Amino acid sequence: MAGLARRAAWLVGLGVAAGLTNGLLGIGGGTVLVPILVFWYGMRQHQAHGTTVVVILVTAVASSLVYLKNRFVQPDLVWKVMTGGAVGAYAGARLMPHLRPQTLRRVYGSFMVLAGLRMLVGG
Repeated sequence: MAGLARRAAWLVGLGVAAGLTNGLLGIGGGTVLVPILVFWYGMRQHQAHGTTVVVILVTAVASSLVYLKNRFVQPDLVWKVMTGGAVGAYAGARLMPHLRPQTLRRVYGSFMVLAGLRMLVGG
């Protein structure tokens, strides 16, 4: 029983880390969740991505309410970007099952490196 409680506490802590990443940095927590779920939790790459997207839904709603309340949202941009995002998300989710885990890991890792470099150099 102690093992189950420890595992549940670890997962709640992981959720807190993802939520903090989302609320503070606005990056959805995927940067925290995917690597941890794959490398520490032993989850398959595709499952980690799918699980993370569902978790991000909840963290995004929670942080969005605070952002809206504090007027940190550009309403004229939201609907336009959200429409394109929904189309892209659907296409990506349909494409993902056709990618090998190694390919998905490389694409994800490359994106993370490029995003990090962009923030360091362009910031």
